[in-house]
Amino acid sequence: MFMSACFVEIDADMQNISVWNAGMPEVLILGAFSASSGSAVKHRVVSKYLPLGILHDIDKELAPVRLPVDIGDRILMCSDGLTEATNAAGVAFGMERYERVATEYEYSFSPVVTALESFCAGEDFNDDVSFVEIQCMPGILKTSSATKHS
Repeated sequence: MFMSACFVEIDADMQNISVWNAGMPEVLILGAFSASSGSAVKHRVVSKYLPLGILHDIDKELAPVRLPVDIGDRILMCSDGLTEATNAAGVAFGMERYERVATEYEYSFSPVVTALESFCAGEDFNDDVSFVEIQCMPGILKTSSATKHS
């Protein structure tokens, strides 16, 4: 048994992220949305590591990819079940279609889900379908201040 995984750490100042991808499709970091041109892909983080559980021990040299981000950027992650979902003709939804839909809208989650459901037109998914969108915006990382009681 194995499990693909992706971890994203966002710095509190929202200026950098660290991404560790083990067996998942590319993580997309999209630039801020523009009504005239959509969003551009600023960074792609491909899987550098085997899914968890394939090797007996975890590689001690695992290092995340560190990238700059700006307010308004979006971090998109999906499972291969999304890109490999097929329609009645056996055609896969694919990374290209996923990326095209995601970059056309200011918020990708609902448009991607709608496009996938429309494309598959009732066909059963052969695998789990997971999709996460993280908006890089002020206040997304709430900090709590612990009060010391005497």
